Amino acid sequence: MDARWTACEAQGAPGGERRHWSSVALVRISLISASIAHLCPDRNSATSPAYWDFSSIASLARNLFEAIMFFFYISEVVEEEEFAFRVLLMEYNDSVSRNRIFQQLGDPAQVELGKKVAADFCEELKRNAYFQKLDHASKARAIAGNSASLVTLRDRAARYSNRPEIWGLYDYLSTHAHTHPVSFFRMTTQGRTGKENDSEMVLLAPILNELVTFLSDVIASYRDDHKGIVEFRPRPDQLLRGES
Repeated sequence: MDARWTACEAQGAPGGERRHWSSVALVRISLISASIAHLCPDRNSATSPAYWDFSSIASLARNLFEAIMFFFYISEVVEEEEFAFRVLLMEYNDSVSRNRIFQQLGDPAQVELGKKVAADFCEELKRNAYFQKLDHASKARAIAGNSASLVTLRDRAARYSNRPEIWGLYDYLSTHAHTHPVSFFRMTTQGRTGKENDSEMVLLAPILNELVTFLSDVIASYRDDHKGIVEFRPRPDQLLRGES
């Protein structure tokens, strides 16, 4: 069964809120994986792109990395009050972020509504038992509403693997998410013209292979966590290629 529909079905299954959020994360992982697959040229397909847009693939690969690390964070089995705190902090951060965006866009009605929603989540956050046990600095960081989690992406990556190259992979992909010199400065000398070439393949293949390894871990974790709730049997290479 396609990973997207498996995860969508699981969101409505009686597995609890933690499994619900892990299913939401898996849907995002599946969609990003399918987008990467569509951008990767396939010599055997007449409808496949004829060019290599490495930076676009790398940017999506970066998004996929973040989604996978979030999956492991939100799937982690923790005490009920801590999990409630994690979800509340996400809700609060979402409200604060939306309010900031609407302020910049000049939508006063949405700003007023956003302030009320954010204030309600903030009060609920303060009443949370796990929040009340935090040190002063962590409480202040949570109340600021600028972070969706007190566990940074770097810390999530370190929990997933202690290999230093894991963060190096993300750091490299990040240079392609923006117009950074690494993304374009040596295009001519490396022969990166958009056509298939050795330089492009040497850079791209190891990254995609690493992501397949990450996806294998996601699949194993999700399958074990949802045993008896949903059927889930995609191969990791199918998930990355967007196949059923």
